[in-house]
Amino acid sequence: MINFNNKSIAIYADEAFSIEYRKKFPVRAKCADGLIRYSNNFKIKAIVDTTFSSNEKLFKDIKCVKSIEEIENDYIDIFVIGVSPAGGRISENIRKDVITALERGMDIVSGMHYELNKDIEISALAKKNNCEIWDVRNPIGDFDVASARCLNFGKPILLTCASDAAIGKMTTGFEIERYLNEKGIKGELIATGQNAIMIKGKGISIDRVIGDFMPGAVEKLVIESDESNKFVILEGQGGICHPGFSSVTLALLHGGLPTHLILIDKPIRKHSIGSKDISLPSAKETMEIYEKLALRKIKWIGISVNSQGLDDKTAKEYILRLKEITKVPVEDMIRFQTGELGESAMKHINEFYEK
Repeated sequence: MINFNNKSIAIYADEAFSIEYRKKFPVRAKCADGLIRYSNNFKIKAIVDTTFSSNEKLFKDIKCVKSIEEIENDYIDIFVIGVSPAGGRISENIRKDVITALERGMDIVSGMHYELNKDIEISALAKKNNCEIWDVRNPIGDFDVASARCLNFGKPILLTCASDAAIGKMTTGFEIERYLNEKGIKGELIATGQNAIMIKGKGISIDRVIGDFMPGAVEKLVIESDESNKFVILEGQGGICHPGFSSVTLALLHGGLPTHLILIDKPIRKHSIGSKDISLPSAKETMEIYEKLALRKIKWIGISVNSQGLDDKTAKEYILRLKEITKVPVEDMIRFQTGELGESAMKHINEFYEK
């Protein structure tokens, strides 16, 4: 594990970060976006993406380059691989830039399924140049089969959840964590995926744990969280209707045994990104699915709407309509911040301790 504190970072996000590719694949840049939005203890200096146009500038303090070779030698400490290639295999473009970064003495942080530490050429080059490689997805430690220990955790356990993957579960978790912490209620988001692990500097990538032990890994994260916390937020993974990733979703639901849920809803998403043959249920129907699958009685904090793709008027009308249908607080925490979900979380946490 590499410490990001006070370090300078470059992020590899080829064919993901530029405006052109955001229009085609709007969820592919989520690693880079998350690191930029929540990078409180490190400085992101550059984004590497070959699809940038010469006049493109998405962030005033971040240099956008087509290759790592365009970055000055002396101001980058860590090179982060912020994309996951299809099938988990490393591309030649990634390999080329990783080798260049190691030759310049940069440490490497990778969120890919492909383990760079097991790559003979890359690991040898890292050793030669005294560089570290952190394969974030590689789970560290042994895990037991879950045994419902979280039922006796004694604190509110909030889980961000959805019908589908890549929809805003991590973002919602971080926003609620920030809101509550600013109100003086100490707690933390528990990272369960590679992007949040990079940001938090700890956690377990649940999708790399052997199937039978995924719920046990979630249970371990909750039970071993900071004793001074008044609450924990489990970062949701996958989606209950995603044909490939629903097993990770269930591991969080059954291993973490949340007391409260926050649903993330994206109204323009009609089919799972895992298959166009899978139609997604409505927000209300998704809530009912989670209620039936939960192993304990749960309460709803509310719904976090990802209104990307809707104009302002349509998005606001959808939020109001969803409040009427579900009878819970609804908010787009990025586009139209109202504090409703944060206030609802605070109310439910206080009620938990008043029982």
